[in-house]
Amino acid sequence: MTDAADMRKVLNDDKRLTLLVSLVHECRTAARDEHWTDLLRTAISIREGRVSSVTLLRRLGNHSRKNRLYRAFRELGRVIRTITLLRYLSEPELREQITAITNKAEAFHGYSEWLMVGGRLIGHNDPDHHELVVKFNELMANCAIYSTALDITDAGRQRLRVRGQRGRPR
Repeated sequence: MTDAADMRKVLNDDKRLTLLVSLVHECRTAARDEHWTDLLRTAISIREGRVSSVTLLRRLGNHSRKNRLYRAFRELGRVIRTITLLRYLSEPELREQITAITNKAEAFHGYSEWLMVGGRLIGHNDPDHHELVVKFNELMANCAIYSTALDITDAGRQRLRVRGQRGRPR
């Protein structure tokens, strides 16, 4: 693939997309297939509680480029990331859904920042303090949103009563 036009040709044809995903999958799984049993054993250990995911991430995160399990998980992650990216590029509905969710999250964070109580975090170096301020601020934003929704619902019910219609109680 040399340019975006070539990529669009591939993504517009489902058969070609399937072929491309299969090709990427085959290329990436060569390293992973050697250690498939290690991957499954690790997943089962996490599920059964023998190893915590935090401990595993800590172990794999510290100078583990030569670790075979690290390399197998890295290749598996690359396959999943590539397939997800190809799905994102080829499915307009998925792009619309992701964009809508992202916009909602960004709107909430913008509202939360606007509502910020207690000042900025810049003056503090304590991560525990940062976490408390962020959690408190999100709680305040959620309470304000809930209160607004209740006020709107009550106003709608009153309006219906004035018109002689009956609003459904919830």
